Amino acid sequence: MHETDPDNLVNFTRIAELVVADRLAPTMTRQRVYFLRKHDPNFPDKETKVKRMELFDWPKVRKYFEDRDRSHRGKGWRNGNANGRKTSK
Repeated sequence: MHETDPDNLVNFTRIAELVVADRLAPTMTRQRVYFLRKHDPNFPDKETKVKRMELFDWPKVRKYFEDRDRSHRGKGWRNGNANGRKTSK
């Protein structure tokens, strides 16, 4: 069985810091990481939980962010318009 190195265990706040430090995204917040954890089935499973804090294996989380398609800009965003309609020039 694969043991996770305790030095690689990170929480939501540390994930956000490392994602930006490693240039995997220009910005990241712990709230965004939490949202991804709850809504993206590809987000890695937690390794352990200490009280209410979930801890994740950083190499697995880093791979998730490396492989993630960042071209999606959010629901309704197409051609720079929030309502989904094309903008005329």
